[in-house]
Amino acid sequence: MAEPLSVRERITAIANRLIPGNTDPNEIASFELSLVGLRWLVSLEVVASELSYRHAVLDVTSQTTASGREQVAKGTAAYARWLEAEATLDTVTEMLRTCRSNIRLQTEAARRG
Repeated sequence: MAEPLSVRERITAIANRLIPGNTDPNEIASFELSLVGLRWLVSLEVVASELSYRHAVLDVTSQTTASGREQVAKGTAAYARWLEAEATLDTVTEMLRTCRSNIRLQTEAARRG
């Protein structure tokens, strides 16, 4: 049995389906629902990774100033994880906007018939 896809792999799979621009309207609606759930998971990751980074800042004892501790902490994996989570959240948000815009345009086109 194949391992389940990670959140980022699922987002990438949806993005790869949207990129050509000729995606079926029903599929776009399905993607929108998936992206809403994925956005929630990514939001949780943003919060968790930010907290990890904040703890990393507090754990830095080699610097006596707050700005010095923050600079050292920015070199940690916690900071990289936070940046990656923030970027993923931005990507999912834009993908949701794209799906919703597409659905709106298709709905208007159908009304005009």
